[in-house]
Amino acid sequence: MRKTFSVALLLAVFTLAISAQAQAADPHPSVRLTWTDADFALNPLMTFNVYRGTGPCGAATMTLLNSSATVTATTYLDTAVKIITTYCYDVTAVLAGIESGTSNTVNPSIPAANPTNLTAVAK
Repeated sequence: MRKTFSVALLLAVFTLAISAQAQAADPHPSVRLTWTDADFALNPLMTFNVYRGTGPCGAATMTLLNSSATVTATTYLDTAVKIITTYCYDVTAVLAGIESGTSNTVNPSIPAANPTNLTAVAK
């Protein structure tokens, strides 16, 4: 007897909750994304896709960031960001080649770096 199951149904119940932390560490700003997925520990073959857009979330065109590398952890560091810019991020789970719906969207803003090396001369 052959057992079958629906991967699409399994992916539909995944709950991804994403958060972001922006850092304006001059000259290399970054955004660290972290998310949770209750089923990740049960599915060691699960991977994730990370999408980024600029502009108002919802209207932004999302681009797959990890097209050349598989994300196998629940964290992602985006170092290709610019200061004084707001981004939108979504994450999806992938199992057996089937992609889930998107997570919640986060929209961190990369602040300008704090000035450094301030000096003063008294006259």
